[in-house]
Amino acid sequence: MGESTAERLAAIEKQVENLNSRLKVLEEASASPPDAPGSATTAGASDSGSTSSEDASREIITVSVENKRFQGSNPMADIFQDHIWFDCTYEPRGLTKPARAVKGTIEFADLFGELKLALQVTINDPVHPSRAFRQSGVGFEFNEFLASHQWLRGTALSDMRISFKVEQVLYDDGSIERL
Repeated sequence: MGESTAERLAAIEKQVENLNSRLKVLEEASASPPDAPGSATTAGASDSGSTSSEDASREIITVSVENKRFQGSNPMADIFQDHIWFDCTYEPRGLTKPARAVKGTIEFADLFGELKLALQVTINDPVHPSRAFRQSGVGFEFNEFLASHQWLRGTALSDMRISFKVEQVLYDDGSIERL
């Protein structure tokens, strides 16, 4: 009851704006052709029983992955753990205003859409609605005993479906959107 009418009205207007931007993303997604394997896609999202809010979170920013490589340990160079590295290009598609940071998950799936590995990612660099953002050297410590790590190492990018599921966006104006 402590909220004023103006504050409630502003909160409702913000929710309507958010819903309109999500609707725009969904309408654009249904009008565009599906992406090729190895790039971000939402084609398998509805097949796996996801909800429309999950589809919307996938459409805010898409990712394409390239230059996947394995780096073996080399104690002489002070590298004591194996790694898998790759480069990511993030393409804002439904971002309505500049973001200061984005938190999400890169999901690697087989060609049938079965999730094989989910990698948590935080983009701490500014992301602008109209510009792609490239991040080189994204990766993780490779564990030869994990089937998901073996699959990622041994599978070509062209034989993967890769998507970026946005979880939170911190905008330049200080507002946070949780998806």
